[in-house]
Amino acid sequence: IFNILAVEAVVNLPDGLKLIENPKVFTGKYGLKNQNAVVRQNGNQIFIRMPNGLKKREAMTIRAVSNSGFFQIPEKSLFLNKRVNNLFVIFVVFVFCVFFVERIWKRWYKKAYFSSL
Repeated sequence: IFNILAVEAVVNLPDGLKLIENPKVFTGKYGLKNQNAVVRQNGNQIFIRMPNGLKKREAMTIRAVSNSGFFQIPEKSLFLNKRVNNLFVIFVVFVFCVFFVERIWKRWYKKAYFSSL
């Protein structure tokens, strides 16, 4: 909604993380890849300076490529197991509801409906 006159940022990387490429900063509207920032790296810190700032509805994206194996991606099987467990619980509840409604229908409504004929 408003312009940002100047930007200065410091990004602290975790200890042991090694970047295999120089970090890049993209600025502008969504999808643009303008590089209007001054980027400097010192150890595990990335310093970003944008003297011209950002205009309305513009953003800044930092791209830092690191060595593989530093961040662990969760296994898909854990997600699938949780999903299967949730589906099983929903199925059991559904079967219980159908059984419960069927019992009530047999006990009350079936007698009342057929006795009135």
